[in-house]
Amino acid sequence: MKILKYFCLILFLIFFSRCDQFHSTSSPGDKLTNQLINRVSKKLAKNYNLTVSAVGGSVDELGIKSIILIYRHYGAALNVEKARIIMVNMIEEYLNEINNDEKLRTYLKNYPFTTSNLILSLISFNDDGETHVDPDLVTISIEKDYLSYQTKDPNNPYNYKDSFTEKYADALKIVRNSGELLLDKSNF
Repeated sequence: MKILKYFCLILFLIFFSRCDQFHSTSSPGDKLTNQLINRVSKKLAKNYNLTVSAVGGSVDELGIKSIILIYRHYGAALNVEKARIIMVNMIEEYLNEINNDEKLRTYLKNYPFTTSNLILSLISFNDDGETHVDPDLVTISIEKDYLSYQTKDPNNPYNYKDSFTEKYADALKIVRNSGELLLDKSNF
């Protein structure tokens, strides 16, 4: 559980040191962004049996630069194959929702919004609320077009034991070729 606290603290510090938080101003772009984040986060949490842990993003004078999402997964451990399927489907659904929102489109810094604009993480816990340990995955995340998978060292709760990274394009191709690429996959 302590590793989760440190992981969340690090993400929190990175978030506030690298980007502006979406503010609750009266700007139409801010309102649309907040509505989309709330709607899609709830939908993804329900579809994939996840709990939303944190949501945020960054904007500048040119528009919305990124969206940040952190989810918690409780239950059976995830291996790389199952985690890849969940993450790719979540990412594709999120990008689809963002890019098909015509009202929001004018406020995006980059259209179409891509994986370069998303920071999405999934932290995996067992049914008792403890993070999974090696060989099971504890965190899966995408940032800057790469998916990364980590396992937690069972002998040192502050360290990852193993890490694997792959290009998102390669993961998308694997999921697509397996026939598991769906925009509404509710059996996870």
